[in-house]
Amino acid sequence: MGADEGQKIVALTPDPDAIIPQIEKLAEVMALTRNPSCMIERVGTYQNYHPGRHAAMVLDPEIDLRIFPKFW
Repeated sequence: MGADEGQKIVALTPDPDAIIPQIEKLAEVMALTRNPSCMIERVGTYQNYHPGRHAAMVLDPEIDLRIFPKFW
């Protein structure tokens, strides 16, 4: 049985201005960043979203996220 079996699948548009404000509604979530050398986990809320054409950001005491929309 696949993870998506019996579920409705929705493709997301890669637009941080549409997605990130919706994540705030989830309340507390985990943000995970990983590469071959390290892994960083932060638990908090995606609050204080600041959109931007070149760079967008979430500025919260627990989650400080910088996004470059053209790379999404």
